[in-house]
Amino acid sequence: MVDSTNINEPKIPLVEHIIAYVTLGLLCGWYYFLLILYPLLLYFSYKGSYIALSIFVSFLVLTVYPLKYYPYEPFMYCYLFKIWRDYFGITFDKSLTGDINDGQRYMFFEFPHGIFPMGQFLSCSLIKDVYPGQMICGTGADVIFTIPVMRQIMAWIGTLPAKRSNITKILNRGHHCAVIPGGIAEMYLMNSKTEEVYLKTRRNTVKAAIQEGATII
Repeated sequence: MVDSTNINEPKIPLVEHIIAYVTLGLLCGWYYFLLILYPLLLYFSYKGSYIALSIFVSFLVLTVYPLKYYPYEPFMYCYLFKIWRDYFGITFDKSLTGDINDGQRYMFFEFPHGIFPMGQFLSCSLIKDVYPGQMICGTGADVIFTIPVMRQIMAWIGTLPAKRSNITKILNRGHHCAVIPGGIAEMYLMNSKTEEVYLKTRRNTVKAAIQEGATII
């Protein structure tokens, strides 16, 4: 479990603070950034800019280029993830989950979703430290995989579209599966004062774990 409940002000070097501020802003606001960028690229392409046209075509290619949906560890464990964790003051309390046994399948239920599931996203960079020799892959909404760059980022951390068949796919290749049962519906339960979990009607997620013989954490 990622623990960020005791966060005060992040105490990191100014340079890393700036890097985190800029990169996280792009990450969380990427959808809005593209809404502004695409019309500009089309406009300048119409005006004869080959650079703008090349960038626009590149984004189109990134939108349709097939993904491997397999964790790319050099990316998952790169220094940028450490900067992001330090920015939020994120740590991991293993006493809440315990060890996992070789040969046993596990499904990690993660809460809450939030507007952007930052804790779940950053937790991928802690896997090798918390569970050496293991790999945990997540699932995400289909819409994520229609956004260029964002779809590549999610695929590089091992995230697959949230479909029942992909839970089986993750577990069959020897990895463990992480899901956010509340999904998009849980996003709308968030406010500035409380965090709520949307679980009561998410029986199929539990059913999938039972069918796959996976222990729920």
